[in-house]
Amino acid sequence: INLGDSSYPNFAQAGTTIDEVMADIGASRVGTPCVLDAIYVDDPEEEACDWAKKWAQLLYSYLIMSASNRALIGLFYGSSSCYTEMASEK
Repeated sequence: INLGDSSYPNFAQAGTTIDEVMADIGASRVGTPCVLDAIYVDDPEEEACDWAKKWAQLLYSYLIMSASNRALIGLFYGSSSCYTEMASEK
């Protein structure tokens, strides 16, 4: 989540830099980054929460669909959880 003010020349630069560095080290982006402009967004907290909920669903779907990450799901939810069972059915 990248909050800034577009009246500044380096608007959203921190989030852009983090995104670039993550790509450089081989990270896979899930969804699109959330960039909030304080000039145009009345309630940045609400906007960020809405985005985070959608992003969490995307991340969960990505983990479920990725066979290489099934072990990671087990670490988060325990090896006997329904999430692990759902992942192994895919």
